Amino acid sequence: MFKSPVTFMRLYLDGEGICLKLEPMKEQFKSSCFDEKSFEDINYYTSLFRCSVDYLKIDEDYLPEDNIDFGFNKLKRLSICGTKEVSNDKLRYLFEHFEVADTLTIDIPISSTFNCDPKLLKTEDISFPGGKSADWITGEFLSQLGNTQRFTFDFPQFTIKDVVSVIADWFLGRKPSLKSMIIVFKLPVHHGDLENEYFKPMPFDPERRPVGLVDSAGGLVDFSDGLDIVRSDGELATIVVEGHEFLFHVWSEDERRGLPSWIFD
Repeated sequence: MFKSPVTFMRLYLDGEGICLKLEPMKEQFKSSCFDEKSFEDINYYTSLFRCSVDYLKIDEDYLPEDNIDFGFNKLKRLSICGTKEVSNDKLRYLFEHFEVADTLTIDIPISSTFNCDPKLLKTEDISFPGGKSADWITGEFLSQLGNTQRFTFDFPQFTIKDVVSVIADWFLGRKPSLKSMIIVFKLPVHHGDLENEYFKPMPFDPERRPVGLVDSAGGLVDFSDGLDIVRSDGELATIVVEGHEFLFHVWSEDERRGLPSWIFD
């Protein structure tokens, strides 16, 4: 009995706003090996109807030992989940195979010995939640994720000093695309850890920004205890630290006017 590793897929018909959801049956497939014909069919239909793969979710626990030819490699969002530790070779293959444009979410146990070329992760939004997927990510690796706008990491290998260096790069204009970082560190974070020769954090001022961000559901994410830094071009960012949790956010013009933000959805 073999269960498909693909738990969800959504195809998007470019320019038409039409989506096709593909979900396997909950029952296990009666097959002794993985059948790649389904991926061949998907590749055929995406070519025929000029579709793009909008979202693919993979349960890594059910990936076969041999690498799968998915039949496509470009997609907007990729989520890989699982409870078993993924092998370094398997994860590297997945990173090398897929070109993810928007969002990459990895929620599987990953060995601290894993490494790959940072250029493989070109997506705008990177998330390694769950506390077991980010222990391999070093400060050097983080510093090389130049095009990523949003980061979420739980218990990474890097420290607050590495993050301050990344923020300094944003402050100096070397990482203009950076929008937010949400990180849970292994050790507690303190305001004193934010000291830097470039930016001087300032307490909240209602003349500068709202007290918090309004999410799409109308709830308020309180930033009243956050410290603000202002870049030479007027770009405003807020840093919030509480225990092991760290948040860095660059305010858009709409957010500064109190309009809803989608970052916490």
